[in-house]
Amino acid sequence: METGYWFVAGLVLLFAGGELVVRGAVGAAERLKVSRLLIGLVVVACATSSPELVLSLKAVAESAPEIAIGNVVGSNIANILLVLGFGALLMPVSVSRLMIARDGAVLIAATAFLLYVGWHYEEITPEAGILLIGALSVYLVLAYIRESAAPTRTGPAQIPEAVDDRPFALPLSLGMLALGVAGLLIGADLLVDSSIAIAEALGVPEAVIAISMIAVGTSLPELATILIAAMRKHSDIAVGAILGSNIFNILAVLGITALVEPVLVDRDFYVLDFWVMGGTSLALVLLMMAVPRIGRVAGLVMLLAYAAYMWALYNGVFFTV
Repeated sequence: METGYWFVAGLVLLFAGGELVVRGAVGAAERLKVSRLLIGLVVVACATSSPELVLSLKAVAESAPEIAIGNVVGSNIANILLVLGFGALLMPVSVSRLMIARDGAVLIAATAFLLYVGWHYEEITPEAGILLIGALSVYLVLAYIRESAAPTRTGPAQIPEAVDDRPFALPLSLGMLALGVAGLLIGADLLVDSSIAIAEALGVPEAVIAISMIAVGTSLPELATILIAAMRKHSDIAVGAILGSNIFNILAVLGITALVEPVLVDRDFYVLDFWVMGGTSLALVLLMMAVPRIGRVAGLVMLLAYAAYMWALYNGVFFTV
């Protein structure tokens, strides 16, 4: 029971720390006269991926690569099936050709690269990490050029509604940033240690805890963004935020983690999890190409698919190859 409390405490600290990092980073960037375009493209995107990054770094340091991979895979699946599904159920979500051509294509390419590297090398090497970071840099540069030429509300340059407020004073912003980083570090430490203990107690792989409970926890910022966007009738922001988050999870989180230490990829991920991540990513892009809006029926199907995936995961249907 005590382990469960530490797990919840870790999730709360990770969520609160990530929120403080986002608000502190945005506030500091605006006070330092950084353009809002650059803030939307880089500062917010990097800050919102900070919980996954810190957690993955902690996991590989604790010799628990399954948690590092499972966190990214589970977060990407939850963002599409759970977060976007719930958002579409509340209000149909608009999509744009720009998101399909740029963000959708990058997400599919990044996912395919991860599947290829993991299968052929059974680890994400520092060399692969350099390629991932390089791809992220190219993506950001091209996005910045395109947004500068024709700004749009649907691209990653849009600062999420949840943090689009009057900036704090610089000392306060820096203080929030420092507190946020501290919260992330402590939360990640609690989460990794308690996840290992819970997995041992339940007799399930550590990856299962990472893919389910941890992934849902680290997807809470995206859920908050989509709920606020829905309430303010800005559903176009929702898909862009989710695509951007999933892209950063692969390119930035795994890329940076691999630079610190190679991330081992267990073949068990290829029994179900990697294919669900790849399949949901591809299905989302195809759906965006087929319809101008993701409606309530599609949202319900996404939620049911996520429930089925969780059922298979916890019933041990796909634990071993």
